[in-house]
Amino acid sequence: MIKPKPTRYKDTLFRSRLEARWAVFYDLLGIRWEYEKEQAFVTGARTWGPEYGYKPDFFLPQWGYWIEIKPYKPDQKAMDKAAGWARNFGDTFIFFGDHTVPKSESESAYLFYLNTRDDLVHKDTGYYWCECQVCGKIDIRGGGGWPMSCDESCITHEKHELLEKTNPDLLSGEASPRLVRAYHIARHWQFNDS
Repeated sequence: MIKPKPTRYKDTLFRSRLEARWAVFYDLLGIRWEYEKEQAFVTGARTWGPEYGYKPDFFLPQWGYWIEIKPYKPDQKAMDKAAGWARNFGDTFIFFGDHTVPKSESESAYLFYLNTRDDLVHKDTGYYWCECQVCGKIDIRGGGGWPMSCDESCITHEKHELLEKTNPDLLSGEASPRLVRAYHIARHWQFNDS
């Protein structure tokens, strides 16, 4: 495994170049971010088990999302930490991979969230950044391929059918020109060595 390289971007020293690339990505899209905002001890998906010190990489205040960045698919310990964080602090995503436009829903991110009906933390797959092709919002893709923050006016059957006919490649929003550009620039950003 390659050792992470601490990287400075703007006034922040990131633990890895991959994390710094995500900060560039967020900036290009106008997404406010806070790096390593909080740290706590968490116990995983259940209220018992080993306790882990955990500090998610990013907090995105616009949505209240916690984001963890991994170069590879996360192991069980990383998933336990994210699940424990979700139990106590809210929706937690683990984005993994080499910072390219996602090739498939299964190769992009996991969501950990607390289901208030059964009081358990659940893991969902198939999340990625997308742009609503109706209103232009950038957000993480939720159920049905739309940004999680889109309201029902965007998610109508008629609009979905129209997009499917006119531009099926953009329907899910992950290949929108704005996102592709942000991924490309962030992936090739030249950092001053720290």
